[in-house]
Amino acid sequence: MLEILLTTSLFLVLGVIAGLIACFMQKPKNEAETENHTEETTANAEKQIPMQAVILCSGNIDENPPVYDYRGAESCQAALVLGEGGRTCLAGCIGLGDCMKVCPEDAIEIRKGLALVNILRCTGCGECVDVCPKKLIALRPREFTGQKHCIRGCNDGICDACGLNESK
Repeated sequence: MLEILLTTSLFLVLGVIAGLIACFMQKPKNEAETENHTEETTANAEKQIPMQAVILCSGNIDENPPVYDYRGAESCQAALVLGEGGRTCLAGCIGLGDCMKVCPEDAIEIRKGLALVNILRCTGCGECVDVCPKKLIALRPREFTGQKHCIRGCNDGICDACGLNESK
């Protein structure tokens, strides 16, 4: 029993260390695009255009599986502290629902480990934007009809934020 506990603890510590190293080494592939998203959201807020939340990640549990068995608090912020969220894509949605918990309209649900916005219920209040630790939620004009997309590095369904999958 003690041996299993020590082995599990060792793997958890190694996972945390690996996640922290990856966190400090990885930068968004296109920082200018991230800045453009922020400027666009601010400009639209100043014009009083009706807004809706958009999740800037499309990596559900199938495309972005866990790298270890996280058993901590059901919180994206807590999981972020432990190894960058524990998913294969370190830039993607953690999927533990911090955004869902703060939404006053119940417009966000977690399906297959990915936050999804019900645009018919979303009022564009921005509570979810403020709470997402990965900054993967943005407010867009209500008439926005584009698909969700990754701001970090997904390319035609293949994540290449880390640069390891570019040749695929």
